[in-house]
Amino acid sequence: MEIKPAQPLLVTLIKMLVGTPGDEALWTTIKQAIHFDAEKQTEAERETLQLLEQLTRPDTLAQKLNIFIFSQQQSFYGLGEKDVDGENHTSGYDVALREAATLGRNVASCSPDLRDSIICRALLEDSEYRQMMEFSTALGEEISDPHDFCKKLNPQVARLGADNIKNVFLCGALRGVYRQAPALCHAVLDAWMHMPEMEKHFAVIQAHIPMDANSIERVMRHLEDPGKDVSGYRILTSGMRHAMIPDSSLIELLQLMWCHHNGPSTAFDILSMRVHDDGRDGYVCSEPLLELARGWICAIIYGHPVPTRDIPTDNISAIAKRAFQACSAEQARDLLAAIVRSSESYTLHDYDFTEVLGLICHYQPQVILDRLCPAPGVIDEAFHDVVSQRSYSKAQPLTVLPLAVTMAWCQQDPRTRYPCLATLISPYEKSGEHLVWTALANALIAGAPSPEPVLSGLVHNVSADDDLGSRAVCAEDKLALLAELRNSGNPELALAASRIMGEVQERFDRDQQRSARLNRRDSERFEY
Repeated sequence: MEIKPAQPLLVTLIKMLVGTPGDEALWTTIKQAIHFDAEKQTEAERETLQLLEQLTRPDTLAQKLNIFIFSQQQSFYGLGEKDVDGENHTSGYDVALREAATLGRNVASCSPDLRDSIICRALLEDSEYRQMMEFSTALGEEISDPHDFCKKLNPQVARLGADNIKNVFLCGALRGVYRQAPALCHAVLDAWMHMPEMEKHFAVIQAHIPMDANSIERVMRHLEDPGKDVSGYRILTSGMRHAMIPDSSLIELLQLMWCHHNGPSTAFDILSMRVHDDGRDGYVCSEPLLELARGWICAIIYGHPVPTRDIPTDNISAIAKRAFQACSAEQARDLLAAIVRSSESYTLHDYDFTEVLGLICHYQPQVILDRLCPAPGVIDEAFHDVVSQRSYSKAQPLTVLPLAVTMAWCQQDPRTRYPCLATLISPYEKSGEHLVWTALANALIAGAPSPEPVLSGLVHNVSADDDLGSRAVCAEDKLALLAELRNSGNPELALAASRIMGEVQERFDRDQQRSARLNRRDSERFEY
């Protein structure tokens, strides 16, 4: 918002509003005008703005609380501090957080009656989360008599009604108390855990307190009773709050959490962040934690106990990538079994497991291949159907199978395995402006006892988008690659390439004719 202080009426209006309820908003607005309009201002305008800033500057505790705690304002652009070179040194928001903490310390030392009235406001009124956290944490940390402070919280909450309060103040205040009197903080939380009226707030308050041994033990006791809404524990993912929890305790906590309302999604959030921190500051996920993750991934892909759509797919991907990294053959087989079961229960497409299959192709290719063709002349149709369905999204994970292992496997049953695999990989890749056969596709073409079934599988496995232009480009690409094979000098390969070229051209011609008929029909309807 721009303020033009040269306009006398506007300046007069601002002066008239000073001292009225809500006048603290004038100061932040003027600070913002000074910050953004400096280059457009004349010297007289700058002087007027400076005078208005001094006139509206908050000087009472109530005004400062209204600005930095109860305004829900987040920008504070005009409060940014600059260094000697005129560059931004501290953002306005960070300045506001600093002011909020200062206010918390001031309130901690003010009269009990005034402090109680401010706490009442903090429990009832909306506020910006981080500013309230800075304020209440500083208050709890600096309060001279934390026992009396905590003793008063229960009657204050009871008077206002636990259903009506905002728990952000309690989260910060107890965190501050913890810093000066940990045992007192734990005693308060022990009492609140058994108060039915505090149940809706308990998890999120507890999650703001450092997860030392007492906190861990308390959370475990809290999760023993069934039917809890545990979504409040998601705050453990923020600021590495989970990092204090040893893997052994975290496994137990997550398993307990799993059975509650919002348990699987909350547990996945926490586990995802734990996996994200793997390798950071010397932390490495333990094998028992990864084993838990693998079991959950298999369960979620299968659709139990909740559909995968109830859990962020980014979390599933992040956990799966780490859990199945360098996995054993048995673990890979369990995952493939879960994927096949998901196709049978129609939950297959709830989660795109292409990346996970790609990991198995990389770390345990033999498991993938043996599942696809478990014996000479045999194809596991259920698994083949699952993997081939990936082609609908044009993401075919078996494309990344390692060449040497795959070719050795194909040679064990060439008439079955070469054409089978050809239908399950992406055969082309970009090289400059042109498409070329991938190394795996070239190896399949060269090694197959009969090239035509392999060529047919490779070429017809790739489809274009629905529009005719896309199909035309796709057909041209296929014909160009097949023309190279036709001119390779290998008679059998040349004959196979010629036949497939005819099929590609015939299919494209049919598409053109069908498109023309549809266009004519649409035109006739329009004319009618």
